[in-house]
Amino acid sequence: MMPKLLITSMICFLNHQLVKLIGIKSPELTELQAFHVGQFKIRDASPGQWTLRIKPENSMPNSVKLEVWLQTSSTSDPPITLNAWLSSEYWNVDPSKPLLVYAEVRKGSNPLRYVSVTATVVDPEGSTTEFSLVDNGAGTPDVTAGDGIYSRYFTGFSKKGRYTLSVSAEGSDQSVIVGGAMRNEGPSPPAQCCGSQFPERGSVPSGRFSRYFEYGSFFSIADKPPGDTYPPSRVTDLKASRDGDRVTLEWTAPGNDYDHGTARSYEFRYFDRAVDFAKLFENSGKIHPKV
Repeated sequence: MMPKLLITSMICFLNHQLVKLIGIKSPELTELQAFHVGQFKIRDASPGQWTLRIKPENSMPNSVKLEVWLQTSSTSDPPITLNAWLSSEYWNVDPSKPLLVYAEVRKGSNPLRYVSVTATVVDPEGSTTEFSLVDNGAGTPDVTAGDGIYSRYFTGFSKKGRYTLSVSAEGSDQSVIVGGAMRNEGPSPPAQCCGSQFPERGSVPSGRFSRYFEYGSFFSIADKPPGDTYPPSRVTDLKASRDGDRVTLEWTAPGNDYDHGTARSYEFRYFDRAVDFAKLFENSGKIHPKV
């Protein structure tokens, strides 16, 4: 548990009669009074990592279910929030088409960058798939880096039915609130090309934090089609630099299924005249050996 700017934190144990001893340790490593109750409150809780210690009875099961409620100390200082959504209506997901998972991490109107965001999907058979969401502005699918919106394709369909989605966000010492200290700091920096980068001017550290969002269910209207259903993502940042008679190409590697996995190979074609590459790529130009 990582309360931030709290005046009250309340913890409720739903099967406390099986717990012999409960202890709480503050971020200052101060051991609070031991409890043997079903519910207690901590007032003036300092920010940081809190530790919960439970000593069970011999007859206690392997897990204890508990709930934690947090209340901020000031309405003028908004909390860090996490939200998630899909690119399709939850009740009408077609596994033959791209499905995007989005998550947004913000503090008030300010986005957070360099946060570890993980999506967890459970399929109709109970199998779990975890994958990281990114805010890198590569365009496949994330459009703008640093805007606090993390995204990724989901390709782990198995069969028709009900899937569940949850998202977690973990802030570290490297995480920042973008524009969190925007005051009179001089002229704005030059705009980034193509809108792929959100300005980091005025960013401040967010500190460590944890957030969890339960999206709930979405429904696949069919089984995943057989064969290689999903193509690799597009390469959107191809760059070429020349040094004498040598040309060096650089790009962000796409995945095998959109942005998941590793592409099997790359095919390069070069042209001695301008053509419509999107339409004529397969039938024009000279092919370079695959890489």
